[in-house]
Amino acid sequence: MHMLSLPARQIHMLIMSRLAKNIVYKDMRAHERSLANVPLTPILIMDQTSKVISLQHGVLFDSAPFEKTFGTVLVDVNTTPYHAGDVVSAQFVGANPRNNLRLESTFLTVDRLVDGQWKAVRSDSHPSTTYQWVRVNTILGTSTVTITWTIESGTPFGTYRLSYFGDSKPVIGSISSFSGISSSFTVS
Repeated sequence: MHMLSLPARQIHMLIMSRLAKNIVYKDMRAHERSLANVPLTPILIMDQTSKVISLQHGVLFDSAPFEKTFGTVLVDVNTTPYHAGDVVSAQFVGANPRNNLRLESTFLTVDRLVDGQWKAVRSDSHPSTTYQWVRVNTILGTSTVTITWTIESGTPFGTYRLSYFGDSKPVIGSISSFSGISSSFTVS
């Protein structure tokens, strides 16, 4: 039984039944009636992140392919106009996303040109966007990142671009940030 899928009342009942002689009731409704007047006590969930054991090794290093830099566009967007329902994608020279999980920022944005300024209108938290990282060569440490955006109906017509944000780790030295930007494209 998955505890997160249970309502708070049922979780409380299970805890109370475990405390009361480890009895587990098969008829939850009958047990609920027997506990109808028992007040709910708050269940404290302690932060256990410091005790987590990771079986995944850390990032050793990242490198860009010969004569390329991190963020370089490998496969660019199409130059023909896009419409609602179309999927826009671009592929970049990437780095391992575990170098910086960007919990308070984003790996990607969809930017729209508004009054001569680029304005982010979507990020990796939006369901219309995807971010796919692929380790191309483990020995050389090369990777690609593919960003896609499925254009929703009602998207304003205009000029857009895809932006990628990453962090690379050299063999010796510290992690450094970089970005990559696709060519602009139109939505009509």
